[in-house]
Order: sequence, then structure tokens, then C-alpha cells
Amino acid sequence: MSVWLLVTVAFVSSAIIWFRTVDMHQKEMETLADFMGRGVENHMSLNELFLQSVGQEVLYRDVFNNPEAANEYLERVAERQQDLLGLGFVDRNGLFLATSFGDGRAQGLNLLDIEGAASDFQRLLRQPRFSMSRPYFTPMLEEWAIPIRTPLFNASGELMGFMTAGLRVNARHTPWTPGTVTEGIEIALIRPDGYVNFIYPTPESDDRLERIYSHQISLALRELIRRPDGHYLYQRPGRAGNTIANHAMVKKVPELDLTVVVLRPRSHMVRDWLQRMLILALIILASAVALYFSYRRAQELLKSSDTEIQQRQQALMNSLERYSRLTTMLPVGVYQLRIRDDGDHEFVYLSQRARDVFGLKSTVPLADALSAVMERMHPEDLDDFFATESAAVENHVSFNWAGRFIINSRTRWLSIQSQPGEHDGVGRVWHGVMMDVTDQHRAQEQIDSLAHYDALTHLPNRTLLHKRLLDTIRRNRDSMQRAAVLSIDLDNFKLLNDNLGQEEGDRTLRTIGQRLQSLVREDDTVARISGDEFVVLTSGMDEDEETAIRYTNELVKRIVEEINKPITLKGDTYLLTASIGVTVLGQGDTSVEQVLQQADQAMYEAKDAGRNTVVFFDQNLQARLNNRLELQRDLHRGLAQNEFELYYQPKVNAERKIVGVEGLARWHHPTRGMVSPGIFIPIAEESADILKMGEWVVRTACAQIVEWSSHPVRKYWTIAINVSVKQLRGESFVDQVIQILLETGADPKLLVLEITESMLLGDTEAAIDKMDVLRAKGVRFALDDFGTGYSSLSYLQRLPIDQLKIDQSFVQKLDSNHIHQKLTRSIISLGHSLDLQIVAEGVESEEEYEILKQQGCDLFQGYLFAKPMQRTLLRDEVDT
Repeated sequence: MSVWLLVTVAFVSSAIIWFRTVDMHQKEMETLADFMGRGVENHMSLNELFLQSVGQEVLYRDVFNNPEAANEYLERVAERQQDLLGLGFVDRNGLFLATSFGDGRAQGLNLLDIEGAASDFQRLLRQPRFSMSRPYFTPMLEEWAIPIRTPLFNASGELMGFMTAGLRVNARHTPWTPGTVTEGIEIALIRPDGYVNFIYPTPESDDRLERIYSHQISLALRELIRRPDGHYLYQRPGRAGNTIANHAMVKKVPELDLTVVVLRPRSHMVRDWLQRMLILALIILASAVALYFSYRRAQELLKSSDTEIQQRQQALMNSLERYSRLTTMLPVGVYQLRIRDDGDHEFVYLSQRARDVFGLKSTVPLADALSAVMERMHPEDLDDFFATESAAVENHVSFNWAGRFIINSRTRWLSIQSQPGEHDGVGRVWHGVMMDVTDQHRAQEQIDSLAHYDALTHLPNRTLLHKRLLDTIRRNRDSMQRAAVLSIDLDNFKLLNDNLGQEEGDRTLRTIGQRLQSLVREDDTVARISGDEFVVLTSGMDEDEETAIRYTNELVKRIVEEINKPITLKGDTYLLTASIGVTVLGQGDTSVEQVLQQADQAMYEAKDAGRNTVVFFDQNLQARLNNRLELQRDLHRGLAQNEFELYYQPKVNAERKIVGVEGLARWHHPTRGMVSPGIFIPIAEESADILKMGEWVVRTACAQIVEWSSHPVRKYWTIAINVSVKQLRGESFVDQVIQILLETGADPKLLVLEITESMLLGDTEAAIDKMDVLRAKGVRFALDDFGTGYSSLSYLQRLPIDQLKIDQSFVQKLDSNHIHQKLTRSIISLGHSLDLQIVAEGVESEEEYEILKQQGCDLFQGYLFAKPMQRTLLRDEVDT
């Protein structure tokens, strides 16, 4: 009878231990899958914000025309990113334009030429959004990397390129992986197409990395990842053609379109079960021996009952010690907590790993452990923990919580997960695990800082400004307070930056940021939102508008005084000024975009008023802003509906014979009538519409050249057209002009492109290179408004131009202004010495014409001869 009882106990105990072993391993796998899923999702979200922030700065630094400045900036940013292999900007053709590698390793590298990257990049072009692509071996770094990419758009929504970074594949620890895992466990991130995106632990062998990342997973595993989240049994293919039973935990990460799969061989669970069974067998064997001797030697055992009790207690302690050793093999601490029916809490079990995590010595009794743990919890996190735990106990559900503990005088972040278990008659036992996540938390804090703060000045960036401004608008609505937003743009900063260099320009921006920060209150915000533009948000002002405006005026006065203070750069002293736009928020302002738009409009008004001034936004500005926005929409529509026409103004030689015309864009608005170019040209230059308009002007002029090619007189006329700054600096400008000449068949020698001196500032060499290419095709160039900009004989000699145009400000009232006569004579003499043709524009009187003619001017243009007119009104000769 006793033998059968022992057999029954052994069978039941082995089954219970098996199910508990499986349950413990499944909980561990579930914890690892959840940790990996949430970790990679959070980390990639922060990486996306970081890449967007860096990408916008790269676009501001004009990566298409000045990749060296972008390279230098990316190199500085990458030095602080230990978990990134590098940073790069890729254009829409897959070509790296700028990278963080200063040795030129990425020169000429194209993603479309890299096996494994081309298909992902083509998919990214079709659906531009943040992506985590397939790992591939990067030749220039000689290691494996996981590429992450995010698209970058300009203000008009046009795709400009992609910001890309490489995550280290072979890093021993990444922010989204646990510090250690139990032997035999493998964690993988798998894509929908069956390729592995990341595996942990990372294999040491490059050959194994090649097999894992270059081949699809098995059909059985592909079928498994299509199933709902949960635990499954998976027959894993072996190297010898056999299969190996594995337990699998599947968890979807929908935001990244990935699946976390945690695998552990079933044999490892069997091994753990056998170890526990061995303990059970020893206990049963000891019990059997005890029963046997109790039956044979009852009297002797009764006499030595005290010894037997001690032996059994020791056996139990040994059993608990062996179980404790097993739990120390786990990467997480394990505990059991009983919440008694009277509300008291007490630990039932606390593994050695849990003691190590909490910093508890083994000498601390289990009864005193809970109070010691709570003493280590950060005081500011106590209420949050108790609220989370109370809600879970009340609703009988699991809970996850992360918070700070002060362990050995250092602050550590711990993640705690717990779920309710059985009621043991005294209270309900809760089963839980905890893990030290300090390193992961610090890494995420660093990425979060980069995503919300400007890398150069360490001030809040546009993203954080939007968040704080939205909070201010909501707070004003509830508290009846007022706030103000100041848009500050440094005057002529680009000129200083181009002349002194990027390093001194960056030092200037940091200095201005520090000065502004010193003037505001602790709750106010100073943000840098673009190159030389800062925004100050001050809140908590009195609801009375006059009081708020008075305080804002005082703040603006201090800001102007601080900006105007001298700054020393390269041993010289410089004085800076700023154009400032101010808008005071009331309770009715509900849109972040509306408030920033008002401040920007006021700032632009300050610039138009001559710079170095302050403008407050008011209803008149609002009306002009609405009118400007309406014109901007109409302009975009007008270009699409052919509302524009090219007018022509003749150019004559000294004999008053027409030798060419200048093409000038005119807009026939359906309701406003003829809109002045002085109004619609600046609006077009603020958006991509100037590029569309510029292309239309080039194409229309070339078509007119072809139309006149059969005319006996006009076939010799040149047509001059103006080129905008954005056109000349555009990457495709040269190819576009050449393509239009080929498509229309126009004679390039009859096309004259007019540029201004100010367009050559910043990147003169790039502009000259483009002009050389077009001039080699026969296209001619004229330097417009000569004498009003930054004239320099040194660059004038190098420019591939054919004509100099004297600005009309020197021509007007030339007969009565002797200084202007000396200036025009000098310009004509200078131009002729350089073999250039001289064109005088704005000639309106016979006296002006005669003086210029006597000084040797070659061509004349102005109302004296003809106004700009439609092509149908043009004559072959001017009226004398």
C-alpha cells in the first residue's frame, strides 16, 4: 500500500513540477518578448525623432550645394552616438550626399548598388515613412549594420531625400535587449518577408551572421509568425536534416511591421525538469528509507525523533537552495508576494538574483526584506507604485511598472512585472519578476534629448517648442492668462557666416542662444527652430492685454540690448542686429501653427521695414497675412491654369535699332486683374512655385526664339530672362535648361540669362561651375543691377558673363546728378576693359540716353523706347 502511495505521489509531483517548469520558462520567454518588443518600438520611435531633427538641420545647411558643411555637422553629431555606426543623407536616387565619415569612404556609394538594401530602398521610395531595413554588410565599415531611414520633406511636402543611420548588429548589448538571457534562448526580430532583422545573442562568427541575415527563415517559422501572439511548439530544422523541438513565444510589433520570436529548445526545459525531479527523487528516496526504517525500527526512530526532524529540515533547506540556484540562472529576479486578506504584504519567496537587484544581503531575513525594499524606493515614485499596485489588486489583473530605487547610494531604474496567483487561505500570492533597466533608460533619455533639443545650441528645437506652445494655449484657456511669442531672426547672418566660416557662425548662434536664455524666466522657453531663427515663448502673464503688452515690451527691449552687444570673432568685434516679430496670445488662440505664423509674419514685416526693428502682430497684419496666403494659393492655381504671360521690353543699340528683348512675367488674375510682379515674385520665392515659374519662363522664351527664327528681322533678336536664386542653386537647373533647349530646338546663343550679384554670395564656385556648363552650350549671361550689390573685381573677372546691366537707380535723373555720371562712366569703362557689353536699364529721357551714348554705352532699355508689352504688340522698330 505504501509503495503505491509513493508511486502516486511521485507521478503527481513530477507532473506538477513539469507544468511549473514549463510555466516558469514561458513566463520568462513572454517577459523577454515583451521587453524586446516594447524596447525596439520605443527606441525606433526616438530614433525617428532624432533623424528628423538632424535631417532638418542638414537640409538647412544646404546639403545639395554644400555637402562639406553637412559632413562636418554629421561628424560632430555622430561622435556622441556610441550605438550608431554612422549617419548619412541619401538623395532620392539612393546616392549618399553627406555622411559622418570624414575620410570619404562613402564617396559615390549608392544604396541601389548594395545587395539587400536596394529592394528596401525602392519600397521606401514608394511608401516614404520611417523604416528599419534588412541588415547588410557595409564594406566601408567592415561590419554588419541595421539601417534605419526616415524621409525628409520640405515646406511644400516635396520629398527631398532620406536621413539614414546604421545600428550595430554585433553589439553585445543594445538598448532594446536584456542584459543577459538564459542559455539556449534566442530572440529574433523577423520581417513579414521572412528575413531576420535582428537576432540576440549575436553570433560571433561572420559566416553565421551571413547565413542568418541573407536567407529566409524556414516555412514552418514563417507560418508561425502569421499566427496570433502566444506560445507555440515549433519543429526547428536541424543541420543533419532532422528537426529539433522548440518552444516559441510570438509577439507582434505592429508599429514597425515586425514580429518578436523567442525560441528555447524543449530539451533545455526537460533538463531543468529532470534536475528538479532529481531533487524530488532524493526526497522521495529519503522518505521511503525513512518509512522503511520506521516500520522496522519504530522504537529506535521514536527515540531519535529529534534527529530525524533535523534531517528533514536540512533536506528541505537543500531543496530550497537548489531551487534558488536555478533562479539565479535567470536574467531577472523572481519573487512571490502574499497580500493578506487584512491588507498586509509579505514576501513568500525572493530569489538571490532579486536580492542582488535590490542590493539586499543574504543575511537579511525574508520577513524584513519587504520593508528594506520599500526603503530603497525613490520617494517621488512611491505614490505612483502604490496607485499602480492598488488598481491591479482591486481589478485582479497583471501590472507592469518601472521606477527608481536608491541602491548603494546610486539611483537605479528597475522594471517590475507581477500577476495574481492562487489564494493560499491566508491571502493571494502574486508572482513577479524584476529587471535592472538603468542602461536602457539612460540610452533612451539621451536619444530623447537629441530628438527634442537642438544639437548646436542645446536649446529646445521646433518639436519641443510645438509641445510647450500647445500646453501654454490650453493652460491660457483654463487659467485666463496670457502669453507672448517672439520670432527673432538675425539680420545678415548669412553674410557673416559665409565670410567668417561655419565654425564662427556656429559660435555666434551659441552665444545668442545663451544671451536669450539669460533673459527669460525658468518657465519660459527659448528655442532654435532653424538656421538663424530663434523663438521665445513667455507665459503666465496677467490676463489684462495692456499689462501683458507692457511686460512683453520690456522683455523685447532687454533682448534687443543683449543682441546688440558686441561679439568677438577671430579677433575682431562685430555688432549684430535682429528683426523681431511679436504676437500676444489671448484666450481665443487655439492653433500652434496660427500663433507661429502670426509671429513670423510680424518678423517679416520688421525685415521689410529695414531690419533691426520690432513689429507687433495686429489686425492689419492679419488682413495682409490672409491676403498673402490667398495670393499664394491663387499663384499655385494660376501656374496650373496658364494665367501667366511673358511681356517683352525691347533693347536698342546706339542707332536705336532693336537688337533684343527682355522677357518679364505678368499675371492676369481672374478677379484681381493684373497683379504687380513686385507682389507675386516674393510670394513665389517663398515656396517651390518660383521653380515652376522659372521653368515656364525658360520654356516660353525658348519657344518664342523658335517662333521668331523664320522672321526676317526678329530672328536675330536675343531674349533675356531673369533667373531666381532657387533656380541657380537648384541641383537640376543646368540639366533643365539644356533639356528645354533640346526639346524646343531654340538657338542657345539667343538666350540670355540674367543673374544678380547677391545670388553669387555663399557658394560662388558652384554658381560659376553651372554657368560654365551652360556657356559652353552657347547660352549667354548678364549681370543684372550691377553696382547695387557686393561688387568685387576679383570675382567679376572670373564670372563667365557677356553683359553688365547698369542699375536704373544710377540712370534716373542722370542729367542732373554728376556723381551718377561718374559712376556710369566708370562702370562702362570697367566693363569694356573686360570685353563685356554694357546695357543701361531704366532710360526714360533723351538727356539720359545722350549722356550714356557719349560715355560709350552699348545697349539701352527703358520707357523712352518702349514699355513691356504683349508679343502681339511688338514692332520691329521703335518710334523715334
